[in-house]
Amino acid sequence: MKNKKSIIVIFISIFCYLFFFYANSDNDTVQLKSGVVFSHNKLEKHSTDALTQLNGLVTAPGGALAFKTPDGLWEQLVSWVKPNSLTEIQGLFVGAGPGVVVRLFEVDEACNQIGPVLDQALTVQDGSYQMKVSVSLSSGVHYVVEAIGIHGEKLTSEITGANVNLNPVNTAAHRLLNSSIQSNRSQFSRLSAQSILSLQEEMRDLVASPTFMAASTTTIRMATEALIAAAMADKEVSRIVHSLSSYGILMGQIKDWNDQPLSGMRVQLLDYGTGLLRAITRTDSEGRYRMNAPIGKSYAVCVLNTSYSSLAASGCWTEKGDLIAFFRDSESFILGSRVEKKDFSLSPGTRLAGIVRGGGIGLSGMNIRVRDFHSGQSLFNFKTRSDGSFVVNLPLDNTVIVRAENNTYKPFESGYWLKENKIIGAADEATPIQLQSGLNMMISFTLPFKGNGYSSSVSEFKNGATSQKLQADM
Repeated sequence: MKNKKSIIVIFISIFCYLFFFYANSDNDTVQLKSGVVFSHNKLEKHSTDALTQLNGLVTAPGGALAFKTPDGLWEQLVSWVKPNSLTEIQGLFVGAGPGVVVRLFEVDEACNQIGPVLDQALTVQDGSYQMKVSVSLSSGVHYVVEAIGIHGEKLTSEITGANVNLNPVNTAAHRLLNSSIQSNRSQFSRLSAQSILSLQEEMRDLVASPTFMAASTTTIRMATEALIAAAMADKEVSRIVHSLSSYGILMGQIKDWNDQPLSGMRVQLLDYGTGLLRAITRTDSEGRYRMNAPIGKSYAVCVLNTSYSSLAASGCWTEKGDLIAFFRDSESFILGSRVEKKDFSLSPGTRLAGIVRGGGIGLSGMNIRVRDFHSGQSLFNFKTRSDGSFVVNLPLDNTVIVRAENNTYKPFESGYWLKENKIIGAADEATPIQLQSGLNMMISFTLPFKGNGYSSSVSEFKNGATSQKLQADM
């Protein structure tokens, strides 16, 4: 008898569970951790094995102080030190610590939240978080990850891939992006993830700018606003932000000489008459790129390969579909329609790598400028990585000189590379580098403290390129 009652209870339990599930199958409240897919008002069950892991790091001025109210002895200590204080170590932000809530939700074209929070997670000791989601990050549907500080200050970022970091840099980029598309909301769904990532990359470089470091960045809000101000003061970043809301779209695919797609290539759209940078993006895993830009203007499109994965040479597009080293000799085109397509392939090149040091450490955010030795024309420029290292793949049969430029708050001079890894301030005394097949060259810069070495001004080239010409390119 007892066995029969047990069986009846089990069947009733199963029936109630199934009834509850189907009765609520149109409910918008979704717990993605259980393997439910959110698709507006439709729920679809999926195996948790198919879930994608989303992860990132939450950092802010003062680290955990920006997210937790201190108590006890810790509160007394904080009363002696200014709350939410910014670390002074190279302007970096600090991990938020454990217990910070990170939320995921969908947004509309006005970047307003749609529906419920899709999932949430807590940060661990170092400020990192992980959540498993089965939301399809398809084009036209945008999702945002957000964390909130104790004063209601939000750290926000669009989802552009499996790794989404929350910090004042990405938050400033998020606010600039949404501000720029106020008059053209339809462009929001047409932006590529690579273009958003490229904007975040440009904003990250501004952390080391004198404009940002001069501000009193003691809270999340102040740090974000200081970065936005630095971006608006930087003409190049300002032009990039403006282009994100433009109607014209340039797209295409980049391959190497063996017809293999190249991922991670930096694609730059330049004004043909002035050489000013208008838009940037990177190629995706299939070598494809897409960027927004104002229509009716004449452009040149160039690609910069700063990777170790391929020896494909950097250069500018021509109608034949290949690349040449000189921007001035590249072929221009007018972005006259809503969508323009430019495919091209990269030829084999040679690799130039190195590191920039100062004060005994690697210097991040230093600008590496590669110039043509004969004309003094600026060919390529890019930033050093977090450890001060750099790499670029250059076209063959050219002779160049290389300069490390410090445009940051850090107290170091700029200079040209000399053989035996020495440096000099004068361009006409720099050591020329002949780019030949099979040459993988390593060079290094050790920049002196300002006031302890030479002046960083550029002198006149012996072959006729004047200092005024060089300064105009800088």
